Amino acid sequence: MVENIPPVLSSHHYKHLKHLDRCKQLVETCVELLSKGDHDALAYLARTLGIPPQLRHKVWPLLLKYHPMCISPNILSNTVVWDSEHNFYKLVSGTSSSNDINKEPREGLENLILHDLKKYFRNVSKSEEDHELQVLKEAVLKFLSKWSRIFQYESGLAWIAVGLAEWIPIIENSEGPIVLNERKNHTSGTTTPNQPNPTCLSPLFKEYPLPSYLKSKLPKDSIFDFNEIYERIVLVILHCPDTITAQKLVEAESLKNSAPRRGSYAIKEGKLNYSPFLSGGDLGYQTQVFFKVFSTVLPELYQPFTEENAVQPSSKRTGWLYWWMKCSGARAFQKQDRGRLWDILLGWRPEPNRHTIDFFLNYNSKKFDHLYHSRFRNNLDFFNSTSKNDPFWFPELDTIPLGTSKFKYDFNVFEELLDRNSYGHDAPPDPVPGNNDDDKIPFSLIDSHIQLVFIYIAILQHNEFKLLEFEETETSEFLNNVPMLSRADDICFKRLCDDDQSTYQNGFTSQEDLPKRPGSSKLRIGSDAKTSRSFNDILTMAGDIWRKWLWQELEECFVSE
Repeated sequence: MVENIPPVLSSHHYKHLKHLDRCKQLVETCVELLSKGDHDALAYLARTLGIPPQLRHKVWPLLLKYHPMCISPNILSNTVVWDSEHNFYKLVSGTSSSNDINKEPREGLENLILHDLKKYFRNVSKSEEDHELQVLKEAVLKFLSKWSRIFQYESGLAWIAVGLAEWIPIIENSEGPIVLNERKNHTSGTTTPNQPNPTCLSPLFKEYPLPSYLKSKLPKDSIFDFNEIYERIVLVILHCPDTITAQKLVEAESLKNSAPRRGSYAIKEGKLNYSPFLSGGDLGYQTQVFFKVFSTVLPELYQPFTEENAVQPSSKRTGWLYWWMKCSGARAFQKQDRGRLWDILLGWRPEPNRHTIDFFLNYNSKKFDHLYHSRFRNNLDFFNSTSKNDPFWFPELDTIPLGTSKFKYDFNVFEELLDRNSYGHDAPPDPVPGNNDDDKIPFSLIDSHIQLVFIYIAILQHNEFKLLEFEETETSEFLNNVPMLSRADDICFKRLCDDDQSTYQNGFTSQEDLPKRPGSSKLRIGSDAKTSRSFNDILTMAGDIWRKWLWQELEECFVSE
């Protein structure tokens, strides 16, 4: 009853109930879309609202089956590097030749993988962990058996495996999917004496319940086994366009056309560089963009940071960027937030036509745009009640036919955007009467890894004042073990089957519960009430930062004629 709710908290209660109702609608919609195999609509939900935790084990395989980066893969390499002086690829120092890569002793590689995996299971008894370790190790080994000529083993592969196993079941039984428990970090480094070792597995539906009537609607058959899902998600996380070819083409275009001037703006001299803000670049480019945006948006917070050895896992001080940038949040983020980051990666879909797909996958030689639909086919009422903008929208960007002869490169698009959004430019015509676009799917407008860069900036901005007050060790702890960003979402999905009153009581701290809370030494840094927000708040903030920063870049790189 509302009368029993403390007046001070009543507004929070109503907000919570509204959020809970929205989560319930999202779960029901996802189950219905799953039953119909509607991967287009599920991909849209993944990149905007996120996939409910209790359904990722069914949705992610479907998204990966139709993911452009899995159908036509290209991943970054840690075995070869481009030699621009001699114009060819050469082996990275310390790696074996291509003929010797697979000849290294299997036992040594297995021990290396197990060494990294055991860091996740450090508080679990050996008898509990053996089976899980073998399953995860085999997934990594199978990936390497196919891809080791391009990408040799790094610890990130092990942590992606355990991160995946927190959502995708290693085994299933009568209780449903069985997943890994979330790894807990304690900043104090202390443990309770004689504390029994926890099990490393738990039923997914015990933590994130699903009503029986919805369980019965879930597809019974699995699309892929764990190894196949692991390979595909690594292909997405490690995806990289053909940056060498792209750079050559942009340089050739620059020399041929001397910065073509179609509109009232021209590119400033020396500014026509390879700058794939939209189409995406390699890891080095993503890191470069991260620090550039970081220094622009958060100059005070940026001062203590350095770009040196930024994406090397061995450095405690800068190793966090390896987990953020190269591994898309593996190890450094809580599983709930990492799940949302991976939702965004797996839900990424460009406009389903050959030109746009090739704009982002510039190495692609396959034709697969027929696999996608451009309009919603189911649950129109639900989709009409949601925002119809991609989180990373930009004025007029969705009307530009990316990849066509007029807009083959990012700089062509930038020039057009500035021209269309400038003062004095003719406004776009009003929509044609009767032309209903309510069922049109908003597709991705920028590369998914560039999206993550701006999400990371939003996370830092959200915690800016806290980080400014931290000592260096506290900052390092925060960056290597980011506090949960989506606590409000997590509460709602965990209390999905509770009635309103019990949800309220479990979702908020009461006075009687205060003495039971752990001491400060056992609290994660930043795990206070102010972090109880929705991940959608971070996503919205990231989109705002993107639009503001891109407009600033356009103004800097172009000059009015």
